[in-house]
Amino acid sequence: MKKILLAFIVLSALLSLSSAAAQPFSLSNGLKVVLNPDKTSGIIALQVFVRAGSAWETPADSGTASLAIRMITRGTKTRTAEELAAASEGLGVSISAASGEDHSIISLVCTAKTFPEASAILFDMLLNPVFPESELSKLKKVAISRLKAEKDDNFSYTLQRLKSQMFRGDSYGLNPLGTEENISAATSAKMADFYTKNFKAGNICVSVSGSFDNSEMFSSLEKGLSGIPSGGGARKLQSTIEAVTENYGSDKMKKNQAVVMTGFFAPELASADYAALKVLSSVLGGGMSSKLFSSLREKEGLAYSIGTIYPSRAKACAFIFYAGTRKENIERIKQGILEAAASAGKPGYITEKELEDAKNLLVGQFRLDHQTNEDRARYLGWFELNGAGFGYDAAYPETVKAVTLEAVSKAAVKYLVQPKTFVLDNE
Repeated sequence: MKKILLAFIVLSALLSLSSAAAQPFSLSNGLKVVLNPDKTSGIIALQVFVRAGSAWETPADSGTASLAIRMITRGTKTRTAEELAAASEGLGVSISAASGEDHSIISLVCTAKTFPEASAILFDMLLNPVFPESELSKLKKVAISRLKAEKDDNFSYTLQRLKSQMFRGDSYGLNPLGTEENISAATSAKMADFYTKNFKAGNICVSVSGSFDNSEMFSSLEKGLSGIPSGGGARKLQSTIEAVTENYGSDKMKKNQAVVMTGFFAPELASADYAALKVLSSVLGGGMSSKLFSSLREKEGLAYSIGTIYPSRAKACAFIFYAGTRKENIERIKQGILEAAASAGKPGYITEKELEDAKNLLVGQFRLDHQTNEDRARYLGWFELNGAGFGYDAAYPETVKAVTLEAVSKAAVKYLVQPKTFVLDNE
C-alpha cells in the first residue's frame, strides 16, 4: 500500500511540472529516474546506469561486469537471445549494453510509437535474465578477441599500461575487459551472482530523454521496473592506490610508431577543481590551437598526434599527456611534456585569450555532444551516478565559463606533480 501511495504522490507531482528541464523522481522501490521530455524529435532514448564496472572489481574477478552486462541482453525466462534480437529488429529499435570503469549501461533507442513494445523487451531483459552458457561461450570469444585487438592498438595498449603503473593496488588499474584467464573462467553462475548483487534499485539510475509525457513515462517505468529489488546504493568508491616509486616504464614491440604517455593523479568529477582541470586540459592539449599541438607538433614536427586526457571519474583518476611519435623523438617528447606541465601554473604561460579559446572549445564540444536524445540521456545518468548530480549537465557550460586564469594556475600547481611515464618503444 505504501508503494502504491508513493507512486500516486509522485505521479500527481509530475502532472503539475513543466517539461522545460530534466527532473528527478524515484520509483516506489527507490530507483532514481531522471526525465527530460523533448517532443521535437519523435525519438525516445532510455539509459539504465548501474553502479557496477571495473572500479568495483578486484584482480580475481576483473572483466565480470563487462561480460555480465552484455549477457543481460542474451536471454530471458521467456525468450532466447535469437527471439529477443528478432523482436527488437522487427520494431526497428536499438538495445545495447556496455560496461566501463565506474558504471555499466543498458540502452534503448526507439520511436515514441514503438516505445511501449520496445520498453517491454528491455524490462524483460532487466528483470528476467537467465545467462545461458551457450551465449556466454560466444561472448567470451568476443571478449578475448577484444583484448587481443587492444594489445595491437598502440594508444589503447599504452594507456592501459600507464594506468596499471599509476594505479597499482587500485581498481582503476584494472582493464575493464578483464584478463584472458578471468574471461575463460567465467560461468553462468558468476553472471547470475553479479546480477543478484548489483541489480538493486539503489545502484541504478534510469535517464530518459525524448518525445514523451512525464506522467505517462513515470507510469511506464513504475510498472516495468518496480520489480527490481530495493536496497543498494550505500557503497562508495574508495581510492586504494599503493605508493608507487617507479616513475617510468616501457615496452618494446614491433610497431609502426612509438607512444609516450605521462600521467598525474587528478581528482574526481565531484571535485571543486574538476572544471579548472578540464579547462587546463583544453589549453594544453585540447585541439589544434593547444599548447602541445602548437609547440611539439607544428613548430618542432615531433609528433603524429598529441594531446591530453582528463576523464570524468567517480574517484581520483589521472590527467594524461600523450603523443604518437618516432623512436628518435621519444626523449624530446618526454622533455616537452614535462616542460609544459611544469610551466602550466606559472604566471604568463597561459594567456587570457588562450583561456577563453579553451573554454569556448570545451563548451562547444559539450553542446555538440548533446545533439541526440541518446546523448542527453547518457550525460544526465552519467553525472547523476558519478557524484555530480544530473543538474550538472545544465550547469556545466556556465561552470566552465566561470573558470579563471588563477583557478587554472592553482590547479596546475596542485596536481601536475609527481609524473608517471610509460613509453611504447617501436623496435
